[in-house]
Amino acid sequence: LHSGKPIVATKYGVHTQVLNDEIAFLSEPTKESLADGILKLLRDPNLRHRLGRRAKQFAKEKYNFTDYVGKIGSIYDGLQPERLQDQSVQVIEN
Repeated sequence: LHSGKPIVATKYGVHTQVLNDEIAFLSEPTKESLADGILKLLRDPNLRHRLGRRAKQFAKEKYNFTDYVGKIGSIYDGLQPERLQDQSVQVIEN
């Protein structure tokens, strides 16, 4: 997504949890349909550029590094022993 390159993926649930028709070419889960999607993007530069541009913007907004670091920091903060004790979890110290 971040690269701005167009994506061809299948309509499987695991792909559609992140991708949609605005940011990727979603095909049926058959080899013929996947091949057709690749060929369509190769033949249509406007579609290729539009999907790539939208995917890059989507990635910048939803998956930026600053937010990622903040989320990881929040997870680690929640693992601090004093916080765990506040949640009635026994912490065993060496």
